[in-house]
Amino acid sequence: MSAVGQRAAKAQAGIGDLESALGKTQKALQSVEKVDQVATAAKRKSSKLVKMLLILTVVGVTVLVAKKLMGGSGGGQSGTDPYGAKSTES
Repeated sequence: MSAVGQRAAKAQAGIGDLESALGKTQKALQSVEKVDQVATAAKRKSSKLVKMLLILTVVGVTVLVAKKLMGGSGGGQSGTDPYGAKSTES
């Protein structure tokens, strides 16, 4: 084989190696894209969950403040008679 033939054979082998590397790179890129899609979906769901928890916390604090302002202690009234002192209930 002449020097030109040897160079052509080496070039073809190099092309094969490059095609193989390109194929592996494309597979890796597809895997990364799938992971990115899953991460994006998880981020959206967690964002919605955080917003919902924040809303529930604000509502809960509002209810507690309203009870406190209206004079409700929220508990500890087990010794009082719910019917009053003049009740006929025994």
